Amino acid sequence: MRTLNVAKFVAKVSTPMILMASLPAEALDLNYESLSSLEQPLAAQYADVTFSLTGLIDAALNYRSNDEDSSLFGNFQVGAETQLANSWTLGAAYFAEYSSADNDNYSDNAGIYLGGVWGTVSIGNVTGLVREQARRTRGIGNASLDFDDQLGQLDDTGLAYVGRFGATQLIATIDGEGGYEIAGVFQRPIGNKDCRLSLQYRDSKLSTDDTGIEFDSKGLGLVAEITYASSVFDFGVGLEQISTDNISANRKYVSFGAAHKVGVLTFSVEAHFGDTDGNNETSYAAGLSYDIARGMSVNAGLNYSDAQVDLNGFTLLNEDQTEGTFSFRYSF
Repeated sequence: MRTLNVAKFVAKVSTPMILMASLPAEALDLNYESLSSLEQPLAAQYADVTFSLTGLIDAALNYRSNDEDSSLFGNFQVGAETQLANSWTLGAAYFAEYSSADNDNYSDNAGIYLGGVWGTVSIGNVTGLVREQARRTRGIGNASLDFDDQLGQLDDTGLAYVGRFGATQLIATIDGEGGYEIAGVFQRPIGNKDCRLSLQYRDSKLSTDDTGIEFDSKGLGLVAEITYASSVFDFGVGLEQISTDNISANRKYVSFGAAHKVGVLTFSVEAHFGDTDGNNETSYAAGLSYDIARGMSVNAGLNYSDAQVDLNGFTLLNEDQTEGTFSFRYSF
C-alpha cells in the first residue's frame, strides 16, 4: 500500500476563473498523490448503484542535479455508491497507480464508507483524509514542495470520520498502530473572497529505513488561505516534537505560496523554511500549466530542496536536490 506522504490537489471555489477543478463526486477520495484528475468523473447507473471513474496519464521528462530520465505515470479511481432505505449512503472506492520511475511500481488504496446527515465513516486505506482536507493547496503543474508536512506519518490502514457542521468540517482518523490525526476546517466566503482556516494535530511514528530507529512524533499544523478571483494565497506553520528513549528534538517550519490563472495559463510559486534543533531545511517550488483542451495540458515544474538534519549522530534528513520536470498530461 502507498505511504501517505503526499495528497490530492483540490479546488476551493467553482467559478469560470477557477484555478483548480471542484472536488470529484466520490464521497471517498483515495488519491493522496500530487497528480490528480481535474475532470469530473465518468459515471453510469445500474439498478440502484452509481459507478464512477476518474483517471490520469502523465508522460514526463525529469532533469535532476545529478541525472536525467523519462517516466510514464498513470492512475485511476473507480467507485460504487448506493442509497439505503434509511437514506444512508453506502459505497466503496478503489484507487491504483503505476509509475515507471519507481521500477514499474504498481500500488493501490481501497476503502468502504457509510454516510448520513451525521457524517461519513470509512474504513481501509483512509488515514490520509485528514491531511488532504487540512493541508495547503498543492502547487500547479509539476511543482512539489518538499518537507511541507510533519515528518511523522500514520500507517495507511485505519478508520476515518468526516462530518460537516455549517461552515466547519471535522475530520478524524486512527490507524492500526494506535496513531491518530484530527482536524477542524472552517471555510466560508467573506465579501468577495473565499477564506479557509484549518487546525490539525497528529500523533504518529517516524520510521527510518537506514537504521530501523522509530521515533514518536507529535505535531500541530495551522493553515490559512484566501481565494480572490483568479488568485490563491496560503500560509502554513507547523510544530513537531520528535523523540525516542535517548533522542529528543523540536521541529518548527513555515510554508507559503501563491497561484494565479490567466486565460489557459496557470502558475504557482511556493517556499518552505524549517529548523530542527538548529539544523535548517529549505525548499522552493514553481509550477506552470498550459491547458490545451478539456483534460489535456502541458505542465512544467522546478523544485529545489536542501536539508541536513543530524540528531546525536543520527541523520534525520539528508537531501540536496534540484529537479526540473516537463510533462504532457491527460486526465478523464
